[in-house]
Amino acid sequence: MNITKLDINLLKILINHEKVTLEQFAYFLSTSLVNIRKSVARLKNFLEENDLGELSNNKTVYSLKLKKKTFTSKKEVLYSDMCPTERFYTILWELVLDRRINLSQLAQKFDLNRTSLNLDMRKIKGILKKYDLRINSLPWKGIEVAGNPLNIHVFSCKIIAKFLLKKEYNKLCWDLYGIYVNTEIKNKIDSYIDRIEKKIPNIHDLKIQIIEKLEVVIGVYAYTYIGAVLLYMFIFDDEISKDDISYCDIEKFSPELQERFEELYTSLSEIDIIKKNPEYSTKVRVLAYLVINLDKKFFESTTDDKLMAIEDYIQEKYNLNLSTENKVMLNILFKGFQYKYDFNVISFNNYFLGEKELPRRLIEDLKYILDKVDIKILKEDYPYFALYLYQIICEKYEKGLYDKKILVIDSSTNNWIGTGFKHEILKYIPSVIIDVKSICRLSSIKPDNYDYVLFTNFVDKETLVEIFPNIKDRLYLLSYNSYFEVNNFLEYLFFGEKKSSF
Repeated sequence: MNITKLDINLLKILINHEKVTLEQFAYFLSTSLVNIRKSVARLKNFLEENDLGELSNNKTVYSLKLKKKTFTSKKEVLYSDMCPTERFYTILWELVLDRRINLSQLAQKFDLNRTSLNLDMRKIKGILKKYDLRINSLPWKGIEVAGNPLNIHVFSCKIIAKFLLKKEYNKLCWDLYGIYVNTEIKNKIDSYIDRIEKKIPNIHDLKIQIIEKLEVVIGVYAYTYIGAVLLYMFIFDDEISKDDISYCDIEKFSPELQERFEELYTSLSEIDIIKKNPEYSTKVRVLAYLVINLDKKFFESTTDDKLMAIEDYIQEKYNLNLSTENKVMLNILFKGFQYKYDFNVISFNNYFLGEKELPRRLIEDLKYILDKVDIKILKEDYPYFALYLYQIICEKYEKGLYDKKILVIDSSTNNWIGTGFKHEILKYIPSVIIDVKSICRLSSIKPDNYDYVLFTNFVDKETLVEIFPNIKDRLYLLSYNSYFEVNNFLEYLFFGEKKSSF
């Protein structure tokens, strides 16, 4: 049974979450409910055919029960069955590892005509162009990547790092779909990793020592990239030369970054594991260049102007005074987000399925400021940052709402509007006290006991002010079209932005 990239992504989400609705699938995978239902059907057949487990559902809520946690298969993978995305990455991977590929053989392998294959090559050429690289045709031999050796090294390391990140962030799914969809890629990566770990059993310590020499806070993306650099230099030991890097390459860096490079080069040369392994020791300058190249974001300046602009915007917009701890966390988040954007690797195990529970205002504001300072992050990271921001806001403002009381004066039958609003706002501020009273019982209401008095637009404000003149500054209108939208009211409570109507 052939499964598509959509099916694989759906599988990744299911593996990492107990229950997922059709709507959540459609939202996070940016497709229609019709496509999701088709994908679910294909995935069910795939699991049944390979005796992997069961995809069950209760109405529109789906869950996955796998029969085992480790997967092996002797089934031969048909390249003609690959979805276009997997086929594209297979070609890219072969170009990185084999350096030279024959298009005619590839077309035969994937059972494609040259026109379809040329579409894949056009995308690959677009990627290479970002690294100032090109494709060279060799008569009767195929094609190869051409350009500055250093650029080839950087390109290759980033491609390897992307595969390692996919494996790291989706371990179970990597094993499951890797042996059924892309066995060759998985086996190649695993075999190279096994070989380097056997030769250098303390490779993890080497990564940590390199990170320590960087003297910066570094996340899993940079850690994985450093691993990719070491793996790449190990695989292509014979093809990497210390002459691949010249002083002209270093002079392209800023003066500060040049100084950081020389410091890193010196400190890496002192690591014992590197001294004992010639694939690293004889090419330390290349190693230092590859490590520092990704981390320009850390070294270009001691103060990141873009991050400072974001901090200033947040503090002014939400009336906050960010602590040093908050600013450090923001720096870590954004560095991580930028790495994820560079690699375009989605961590399905960290998908935040509760995005709709956040005030939309936060996500919209984040998109505005990030676009303004020209920072690109993945769609999945907006809810994460919004969640962190929401926690900071709540930490400051919710404490002040513990003793607050809200009155909703309702004109609907059985007070269903006010009750609905109450349930919604308690999702955000469970500590606040909310009472719902019918307009029919105005004479029994004592609004002076409440900090905020909300009313629906079927209630006449002038009448309320006339009856209760002392609450004029605490009256807020719930718009007819947004009875259950609490975002605007939260803006007032959290941000001090008083509105004429809510």
